Amino acid sequence: EGGCTAWRATDAAGSGGRAVASSAQGMWYGPANALDGSLHSRWSSDFPAPGGVTFAAEAEIASRAWLGVDLRAPHEVVGVDVLWEAAFASEYAVDVSLDGRAWFEAARERRARSDGWVSTELHLGPAGARHHDTGGQVVAQFVRVRGVRRGTAYGYSVREVQVRGCALGWRMLPVAPRVAALAGPL
Repeated sequence: EGGCTAWRATDAAGSGGRAVASSAQGMWYGPANALDGSLHSRWSSDFPAPGGVTFAAEAEIASRAWLGVDLRAPHEVVGVDVLWEAAFASEYAVDVSLDGRAWFEAARERRARSDGWVSTELHLGPAGARHHDTGGQVVAQFVRVRGVRRGTAYGYSVREVQVRGCALGWRMLPVAPRVAALAGPL
């Protein structure tokens, strides 16, 4: 509507944005890997060693792991596509924010798998739409994929993530950002 045609941000180079995450399994598995355009790299969250914590503690750790993208400016966001590695989420949420502090769940996905892309269309409930005052559109500068339930005994691992949408002013969404991880909350 209004001339905004959804576009898949597949080229990860040169947009000036950044990727951040709650954790990384090690320096080789940082969040920028999920935006580098390569299917040979990945972001992998940290996860507890088997038998190291209780089942309840494992579930709590899993529910706090996330991979986020700072789009550097507000955008109308219509969807997020995730290419999971073998350590996938059997359930995850897509959260959005204008400021990186106040988050709204824009979608929840329960059909994740490790053998292909999972596309999730975004929508905000009435409270989120009123907060953003966007007439029902999902407008965000920050987008994160937040694990809710792991599909394996490991953490979460994403080969690529793509954000679909349009920049405000009806320009096309810039290419998916690529930079080093930042410490702290997204």
